[in-house]
Amino acid sequence: MKKGISILIVIVTILVVLLYLRFNYTKKTNELGNANQIEGLTVFTDNNPILEYEFLGTVKVDTSKLQVAEYDHVRDQLIIKAKTQFANAQGIIITPKDKKAVVIRFKN
Repeated sequence: MKKGISILIVIVTILVVLLYLRFNYTKKTNELGNANQIEGLTVFTDNNPILEYEFLGTVKVDTSKLQVAEYDHVRDQLIIKAKTQFANAQGIIITPKDKKAVVIRFKN
């Protein structure tokens, strides 16, 4: 009887340690960086979110119509288009050289 209780205690202890390590690792992984929030969208530039997301669509900016084609202006136009075309957007993944962005919604 005592041997059975001892084995149960060891198993429970191992499970607690494994769960702690798993959640601690997940927390550390999500802290690799912070993405900026601009106009209510999480903006990723030349990188991808760690969290799972759903692809909503793509937006593109025609820089020939912009007076200034610097990154900030292109980014702002991409954000405006994303919010206009995809009301449920939560973020965008920008590829600056292509002047386009993937519009995303995070999975829960």
